[in-house]
Order: sequence, then C-alpha cells, then structure tokens
Amino acid sequence: MKKKIIALILILLVAGLGIFFYKTNKKDTSNDLTLYGNIEIRQVDLSFLAGGQVSKLLKEEGDTVKKGELVATLDSRDYEANYNKAIADVERTIALKDDALEKYNRNEPLSKAGAVSKQDVETFQQ
Repeated sequence: MKKKIIALILILLVAGLGIFFYKTNKKDTSNDLTLYGNIEIRQVDLSFLAGGQVSKLLKEEGDTVKKGELVATLDSRDYEANYNKAIADVERTIALKDDALEKYNRNEPLSKAGAVSKQDVETFQQ
C-alpha cells in the first residue's frame, strides 16, 4: 500500500511539473506580431530656441542621445554683437541723461535770474 501511495504522489508530481512547464513555455497566440531587425534613421530634424549656424556638433551618427541632451551649439558671434550693441545703447542713453541733467542744473538758476528763458530750461537747451 505504501508503494502505491508513493507511486501516486510521483505520478501527480510529474503531471504537475508537466503542466507547469507547458503553461510557462506556451507561445502567446494573440494578434501580436514580433519582428526582429535594425532601424536606420536617415534624417533627424533638430530645432533650436534661436536661429543661426551650427558651430559645433557634439554627437556623431550612431551616438545615443537622451532627452534634453546638448547635441550641437550655434555660432554666437551674432548674439555677442547684438549684446555689445545693447550695452553701448544703454551707455549712450545714460550719457544723454547725464548731459541733460547737467544742462538743466546749469540753466535753472539762470532762468530764475532771467538770463535764460524758461523754455530753454525745460528743453535742456541754451
């Protein structure tokens, strides 16, 4: 009787293992299509926050690129020239303001004495 029970347990164990391996190795027969191969990208569109010519490429063809990673830099000469012009314009405006204030301070007492008209003081002209 013991031999029959051991034989029955072994048969159930083998059957259980057989069912387990059958279920785990069973191919999915749904409508999925699996293809293997390489994808080659022939052209990639890059966009910059500003226009200009590319001065340096930091990545080569085939390199991995992560989202937000710097790929190329633009020539900065135009932007530096615009920046320097803006600085010069600010300095010019400050110089004009200082000149106008100096003329006002010089002509205001003369206007009170009647040597210069009030209009000349208001327009900062002699």
